[in-house]
Amino acid sequence: MNPGDDTVDRLAEIVRDSLDDPSRVFSLIKRMERDQTLSKLVFAIRHPLLYGSKFLGLLYVLMQFLLSALFLVVGLLLVVPSSEEEFQTVTYQFLDLLTQANVSGLRFLAFLVGLALLVMCVNSLANAGEVMQGLGVTEEG
Repeated sequence: MNPGDDTVDRLAEIVRDSLDDPSRVFSLIKRMERDQTLSKLVFAIRHPLLYGSKFLGLLYVLMQFLLSALFLVVGLLLVVPSSEEEFQTVTYQFLDLLTQANVSGLRFLAFLVGLALLVMCVNSLANAGEVMQGLGVTEEG
């Protein structure tokens, strides 16, 4: 029997006891992320391909930054248009189902899509930050 088998069995027992309540699983994962050693385990579980390769991790982070910038620009164009013509042009490009008629609520729908894109921007930045922390590029503050 390997010395690590006992540790794995204890970890499996802790996880098994927490599976009944999703909030306990979430708090268990958050506590594991705060510990410096266990955070590497959580990162390896979440991103197994990125854990072993710094090149793939860097590529992933760059793509997340690119997506984040794209979401930010498109979201801002939809949320804060500079002119009515530009607003309609961008809206018609992204919402091609509404190109023909005067649809009531078009401005509100475009605002909601822009807001969703801004949330996606923040989410992709958080993913990039998590990978950078897991690769050891940055440290948790």
